[in-house]
Amino acid sequence: MKLRLLTLMTLGSISYLFVVRTVSTFIPALFMPPIVGKSIQLLSFIAHLILLAFYFIFLIEFVERNQKKLHLATVLSIASATVMSFLYLRGLFLVFPGWSSPLYNTSPSLFQFFHSPVFSANLPVIGWMNTLIFLFFLISFSSEVSTIENTPLKKVTRHAIIGMAILLALQTFLVGMQVFAGGMGWMLPFSFWISALLFPVFMIVFVLKFNFFLNLYRILPE
Repeated sequence: MKLRLLTLMTLGSISYLFVVRTVSTFIPALFMPPIVGKSIQLLSFIAHLILLAFYFIFLIEFVERNQKKLHLATVLSIASATVMSFLYLRGLFLVFPGWSSPLYNTSPSLFQFFHSPVFSANLPVIGWMNTLIFLFFLISFSSEVSTIENTPLKKVTRHAIIGMAILLALQTFLVGMQVFAGGMGWMLPFSFWISALLFPVFMIVFVLKFNFFLNLYRILPE
């Protein structure tokens, strides 16, 4: 079953992305060498492609016709994963400048799209939407998949819902600061300590998300 393999690969992808975000926050100097930065960007792009493939196969192999809310949530998750993949593809064009010339020669409008500053300006909003959609996915999964009743996955899904709701609340605050308080520049001198303070929350959220995919993997047929 393709979904089981992709779920296993998704466990690796979300673990990799969490480690990269953690290291880039606390030890950014490790990513300074060009070869390291390029490798990280390429692997991050592949990780998001795996997430995109997971939702696509999940829609085909797992979602039933009567699960309309889960169907919608999965379609939105595909759209969200596509946007995140575009972000990392844009990053690849930035770290591999030579790739931009063929793109410009092929489609100048697509070249301008990938090099537009609109992505960077709206990263907090994109991250907020990504969390919101995954929360909706978890809620839909919990309410419409009856086969997980009386299984560890049901409890794990509820815990993941709580974790994503907490993360969404934090991101809502950050987006609100950007939109209504003229940005978050005042936080820059304290960014390290703020990150250190919030790290336990992000760690718990990651563990809950990882545990959801792990238990999903366990119930899928081989």
